[in-house]
Amino acid sequence: MINKEDLCIDDFYVFQQPEIEELLRNEILVIKNSFIKPNILVCYLLGDLYFNDVVCYQYWEKTEVIDRLIEEGKLSINSSLFSRDESDYINFMFNQSEFSNGFDIRNKYTHDTCPTDEKKQQKDYFEILKIMILMIIKINEEFCLLHSDD
Repeated sequence: MINKEDLCIDDFYVFQQPEIEELLRNEILVIKNSFIKPNILVCYLLGDLYFNDVVCYQYWEKTEVIDRLIEEGKLSINSSLFSRDESDYINFMFNQSEFSNGFDIRNKYTHDTCPTDEKKQQKDYFEILKIMILMIIKINEEFCLLHSDD
């Protein structure tokens, strides 16, 4: 409604106004020509975080929004190759240190307790291949981002 209509803070019920003021303080909403409008960059960033749980800093042209949120402690920055979700997936597949119901592929083959059934070994092999492809893609992406200014 805020996006499509010209609304002022007085157009909202009294019980809604504190939430609107909080959104204005956090610059999620802004006042343009005395009307409340969404801050498009911040809303896009929050949408990206909501749907992907992570934002790649290098993909953003206008990083001042991210920098401000990092300074305010609302976002954190991490320099690891994998996001938290990707690391959880790899840990789930390879070992049971974090997830007791994981596939434990690494321990099966390093401690020689691997299955003798060829179908199970083939399934494990394909799972390892998927993770290796993920790693290669992520490493290639890092190199592409590193040399994108050249």
